[in-house]
Amino acid sequence: MVGVCPPAPSVSHDPANLTSQLNAACAGDRDAAEQALRQVYAELKRVAGSLLRGNSLTMDATSLVHDAFLRLIPESERQFADRRHFFRLAAKAMRQILVDHVRARSADKRGGQWVQTQLTDRLAVTDGDRVDLLALDEALTRLQARDGELAEIVEAYFFAGFTFEEIADIRQTGERTIRRQWEVARLFLMKELRTP
Repeated sequence: MVGVCPPAPSVSHDPANLTSQLNAACAGDRDAAEQALRQVYAELKRVAGSLLRGNSLTMDATSLVHDAFLRLIPESERQFADRRHFFRLAAKAMRQILVDHVRARSADKRGGQWVQTQLTDRLAVTDGDRVDLLALDEALTRLQARDGELAEIVEAYFFAGFTFEEIADIRQTGERTIRRQWEVARLFLMKELRTP
């Protein structure tokens, strides 16, 4: 089972140098990459630990954090607007790494055991429901095709652990709007996950 209710990263302030360090790291500055990783490591590890808690994956939180960071930084064309932007992209990277890991494992076992995730209050269907992580990813991909904004809200809330208030701040809209959009996205995903 993959825990899917990570604690919210502390994004209320943006140290001035983190964004420039991340962008310098993308341009190939190894010292900047090390300094940036030190600044975000604890928050990324908390999110990764929550995503991995209680599952049967052979990946640990440290590996997930390092893999996500390495996916984000080497792209020299990438520019991070701020700390929040980095964490949104980190959530996407961690989601993709987990899905890739499950796919590789399933291929190794020739369609064997699926890794399941528990749908907690962040995406509750009913108490204790479990759903295949790949099915969740596919449902989220279908949501992305229909409404990219709703899919981004799900990733920010579900995978990165942002609060509705933080998502509203990122999107420069009201918290009530984000809550309504979350409910629409949640209902879409519940329906998709219940469809055989």
